[in-house]
Amino acid sequence: MGDAAEPTARGLGAAQYGAPSRLDTQTVMNMSWPLGNADQGWHARGIPDRPGIPVEVRIVWSRDGEEWHSGRATRWTERHVYVPICDDRLVGPGVWVLATDVRRDDLPKPDHGIPAT
Repeated sequence: MGDAAEPTARGLGAAQYGAPSRLDTQTVMNMSWPLGNADQGWHARGIPDRPGIPVEVRIVWSRDGEEWHSGRATRWTERHVYVPICDDRLVGPGVWVLATDVRRDDLPKPDHGIPAT
C-alpha cells in the first residue's frame, strides 16, 4: 500500500516534491577534467568538438557503482575523453573521464568460428 509521500527507489517521492530534482543525482566518482587546477577550477575550454566516435564509457556512480554506457566520444585530448550521455543521475550533458575509462565500440567483433544457424 503505497503512500504518495513514500520514498521511491531513487530518492524522495516525486508525488510529494513535484518534478525530479537534484535530489536524485549522483556524483560521477571517476570524472576527470582535462584542464585547469584546484585553485582556478577545472574546465575543458578550447578543446574542439569532433565527429563522434562510437564508444562505451565506464562510469562509477557514488551510490549505484560501476556501469558501462554506450555513447559517442565528441571531444578528447591525449589523456581525457568527453562522452555526452543522457542519464537522470547526471548533472550536465555528459562526462569527462580518463581515456582508460573508454573503449571504442566500432571495431570489428572477433569471429569465433561458430556458424550461425
